[in-house]
Amino acid sequence: MEKYSLQQIKSAYTQKEEWERQFPVSCFLFRPISFYVTYLVLLVTNSPSKVAWCGFVIGLGGCASLLFLPALTIWPGLFLLIIYAFSDAVDGNIARVTRNVTYYGKYLD
Repeated sequence: MEKYSLQQIKSAYTQKEEWERQFPVSCFLFRPISFYVTYLVLLVTNSPSKVAWCGFVIGLGGCASLLFLPALTIWPGLFLLIIYAFSDAVDGNIARVTRNVTYYGKYLD
């Protein structure tokens, strides 16, 4: 498995940077943190689809928590949905840096 540097991860993002400026929370909060998370995830796997599926399961858990566990307040569900948003940014970073971008992945995003 090839090892990628943090600089490579950040430079692979430049093609999408201008488009993402229309989403301030994603652009200025999630994306900068996602570079560091991506670096750690790339030590384990370089498959963006594995990260996307894990994020999908986490997102479903967040939705289920919001719908079916109202006694716990909304915080567990919101926390899981925030983790889902991070995983979405991380799988995109992995796809770009490994040059494993697919139409299926673009469709899911």
